[in-house]
Amino acid sequence: MRCPELVKEEVVLPHSLNSIRIEYVMPEYRGEKGVLYSCYLEGYEKEMSTMSHSSSKEYTKLEKGKYIFHVKARNLVDGTESESQIVIRILPAWYETWWAYLLYIILIVTGVWALLRYMNLRAEKELTKVKKEKERQMKEQQMEFHLAEEKKEKELAKLRSKQLEVELKHKSSELSDSAMNLVRKNDMLQAIDQNMEQLSESVRREETKARLVKKIGDIRKEIKMHMNDDDNWNKFEENFNLVYDNFSQKIMEAFPQLKKSDLKLCVYLRMGLSSKEMASLLNTSVRSIETARYRLRKKLDIDTGSNLTDFIQGFGN
Repeated sequence: MRCPELVKEEVVLPHSLNSIRIEYVMPEYRGEKGVLYSCYLEGYEKEMSTMSHSSSKEYTKLEKGKYIFHVKARNLVDGTESESQIVIRILPAWYETWWAYLLYIILIVTGVWALLRYMNLRAEKELTKVKKEKERQMKEQQMEFHLAEEKKEKELAKLRSKQLEVELKHKSSELSDSAMNLVRKNDMLQAIDQNMEQLSESVRREETKARLVKKIGDIRKEIKMHMNDDDNWNKFEENFNLVYDNFSQKIMEAFPQLKKSDLKLCVYLRMGLSSKEMASLLNTSVRSIETARYRLRKKLDIDTGSNLTDFIQGFGN
């Protein structure tokens, strides 16, 4: 660059050549060091450099933009000065161009759209998952409800069946008891009728008093025998155990020291009979029943404050 007069040129450089070296010279043949130079790069430096004999200047990694390089020369031989300028324009890098920024905008918009799309798909997927989980829970709850209903219905059916079975046993027991009592009554009445016929025949024949007393005693003995008939008791006990779930067997297993008379008393207490009713069935007095109850308490080892009837009623439940 020659500097006898002010020159202003413009140089355009790509960004890849943003490191430059500028050389400048003012010809002077009368002295080897007859010229001093001062320069500065407007837009990069703030002031002129100190005068020196250096005729070049380097700048590295200039940013994009417009720069004006100023250089001033002073001739020490004749005292003249001159100044030159050159405009240097550094083009932006490819990633700083308008189409690069457009590409960035497109990429950002595409990225945002893709992110929103992904988030929507993920939200829909989570929503679908939640719906499926709720549906599964609903199905499980419905299944559990149906199973509970079926179980409840089976239990109700079982209870109804058991109740009907108990009622049937009870009716069967009542029928058996009625039939047994009828047979027993008829047998006893028939036997008494025969004995009374014999007694009547004896009176007609005017037999001795001793024989009449004997026949009357036989009749009474036979009546007592019918009242204490073990066969009738066995039939009654069998029907009783059907209704009361083998009560007599259970209490005999729990208290093997009980006698047959004790078992009968337990059975009648389980049925809730009074002392008077038990006395009639056992062909004894009410006082004897009270004594038997006292002895039974001791055999069952029941506390003084506890009720015998309550104990018997609650046994096996």
